[in-house]
Amino acid sequence: MEETRFGELPSLQEAGSVLSCAFSPDGRSFATGLTNGNISIYDTTTWTRTRLLHSHKWNVRGLAYSVTSPQLVSSGNDGTVRLWNSETGATDCVLKGHSHQVRAVAFSPSGIQFASASHDGLVNLWDAEAVTVTFVIKDHPDSVTCIAYSPHGSNLASSSKDGKIRVFDTQTGQLVLSSRWGSVGYYCYLGYSPNGQSIVSGDTTGELQLWEATTMMPRITWKGHSRTVTSVEFSPNGQWIVSGSIDTTVKVWDGYAATLVSVFTGHTNGVTSVAFSQDSSLIASGSWDQTVRLWKVNSVGFGVDLEGAFDSKPRVAYSPDGRFLISGSRGEAIQQYDAESGEIGLVVRRRGFLVSSIAYSSDGHQITMGGSGGDVTLWNAHTGVLENTLRGHTNDVREVSFSPCGKWIASSSDDGTVRLWHARSGT
Repeated sequence: MEETRFGELPSLQEAGSVLSCAFSPDGRSFATGLTNGNISIYDTTTWTRTRLLHSHKWNVRGLAYSVTSPQLVSSGNDGTVRLWNSETGATDCVLKGHSHQVRAVAFSPSGIQFASASHDGLVNLWDAEAVTVTFVIKDHPDSVTCIAYSPHGSNLASSSKDGKIRVFDTQTGQLVLSSRWGSVGYYCYLGYSPNGQSIVSGDTTGELQLWEATTMMPRITWKGHSRTVTSVEFSPNGQWIVSGSIDTTVKVWDGYAATLVSVFTGHTNGVTSVAFSQDSSLIASGSWDQTVRLWKVNSVGFGVDLEGAFDSKPRVAYSPDGRFLISGSRGEAIQQYDAESGEIGLVVRRRGFLVSSIAYSSDGHQITMGGSGGDVTLWNAHTGVLENTLRGHTNDVREVSFSPCGKWIASSSDDGTVRLWHARSGT
């Protein structure tokens, strides 16, 4: 929990590389699909694992939640599609409609249908209640890498290694539109905008494209990553596009103009999947580095990584009104940021003082810090002036906190004591 950065929440460590991930529609659960064939389900209020589903023989490629039921659908390299009760962890069905690895699954917005796409070139449309195949789409001459339902569920878009994106009518299984996105043999991943007017795609070359969904004509094309794009989707509010890549980065783009908003660089290996929470407040990214990283979204944009000479454990605190973020670490610079833009404002330097804890007063006018040497310091949050140094501990201070009324400061130390200080007098 200590290794957090502005914009990044604590990461989840998995037993295998993360190939797929999905938030539940209510945002309370989060599922990851792993290379060892297992599915982890987390409670998003505590980020603790509540279920470990021993599912596919290896490589869980696709995950999708139903909007209308507790069902979770998964797909894997073993060629099966599996339906789960996400609340109990019970397997509802094991479906064998493909002859090769199933690379993607998706639930329709109504929850009455789900789709599976395979390396065998087939896209199967399933009745979610009867759990039977209603249509087998055979229009792809090569592996199908990704599928996505339109917001109203009337269309299903697919991408194939033959270099084309196709759009199908989900009630008939018939081809409606197709367009060439790239070269034969390349991978392409895609997603619909919430209003259904655009489709975003990313491919092996690192290129991203925005398409007019009704005509499949490209609107904007840009170089998004230095290596393969492995996952791309719109935020549910339509404001953003997130993309993940083998180049280890997660990038956020303006949903209409396609301009770069933020770059997240926490992963140490290729990013394999990205997903937005339903309220657009969180991004999750899975990686070959066996972690899932969680990124917090603010009201204007995205928290960018803090610039500065920080070690791996920066200490951070928000001001009571949420307008500012203060950060200090084992370096000597304490920096205050605008929480919306990420711009550096106040910078405080104190030679030889290594911060281990930091807190705002309830009115936001003061900042207290604890750290090396046993000192507790009190600063003016607006000017950066040191107002008081509280001395009494005989070893490093680990935690500091203001009382809700702002009159008192509590501190705990490696000397084994907890001290209560009067914030004004320092006694």
